[in-house]
Amino acid sequence: MNQLTPEQLDMIKKLQPKIIEAMGPVQYGDDYAIEVLPEQWEIETQGINRKGFNDYYTTLERSRQGYNILFIPKPIDWQNPGRGLERMLNIEANVQISHYLNKTRVVFSINETLEYCTIEASDPFTALLKALWEQENFYTK
Repeated sequence: MNQLTPEQLDMIKKLQPKIIEAMGPVQYGDDYAIEVLPEQWEIETQGINRKGFNDYYTTLERSRQGYNILFIPKPIDWQNPGRGLERMLNIEANVQISHYLNKTRVVFSINETLEYCTIEASDPFTALLKALWEQENFYTK
């Protein structure tokens, strides 16, 4: 993922409290977006490095200085499973993720009566982000 669509960026902005809660403290390797000008975002998908311009301490310092920084979770975080989008979905929601014909489908229950929501997208990140968006909007109503 080298770019985010305006729709993805908007969802990430609004889901940021949930994302930060799930991801916990910032770690090396985290992807993020920084607002360099109003509504102009620079996406860093190589993760926070140990040295250089985009290093961990520079990113935290920019945050303290008032720059808007959005942390972007991986679809599935193999090293820290709880930090990935798929684990941010309600674990009791009976989540099923499948891949077919270059698409990702996420099916999950949205309430106790087992009404199911189906999300399809061209990639796992978008499908899981949209599923989390639907889940959070349902549960906050």
